[in-house]
Amino acid sequence: MRKAYELPDNVQAIVNLIGAGKKCAEDVSRTGHVARLVSQIGATGSGLPVVFLNGESEELENMVELAVQADIPPQIIRLQDCGRKGEANTKTQFQALKADLESYALSRIVLVTSTYHVPRVARTAVKHLPPSVWFTVVSDLNDIELYDWEERVGSEIERIIRYVAKGDISAELPA
Repeated sequence: MRKAYELPDNVQAIVNLIGAGKKCAEDVSRTGHVARLVSQIGATGSGLPVVFLNGESEELENMVELAVQADIPPQIIRLQDCGRKGEANTKTQFQALKADLESYALSRIVLVTSTYHVPRVARTAVKHLPPSVWFTVVSDLNDIELYDWEERVGSEIERIIRYVAKGDISAELPA
């Protein structure tokens, strides 16, 4: 198990960007990491953050089950329906997130995703979140062992190039 991230005391929300939510090893590992971050932030005395489970319509129920199994308190869980399978993508995830951040008046968030997905999520956040929202993107570093690293990274590089060209994400990483 790798060391926890150093996070500021005033994080208001953790956003678990789950792809399919199918209870695969990667989703279970990432949800466990979110639970550790909730505990870490709660231990600062600033209260528990809101946890957004952000994913496809068909998988919301599985996402909640994973979160509860990982000891995330149900009262802090919020669901973000990002569309049906085949319609949902990182851009729709951020559209749903932006609306909820405004509704809940949240401005300090941690985005949790797969290790290989961090660069694209960061660029998507730069493009789609208001400048007033502070964010950091983290991953469960233990997930590296769960997939074919070369295949996933190669695919992500292709997507970043394609989405920058389309204007869907920022060419720049956050400062």
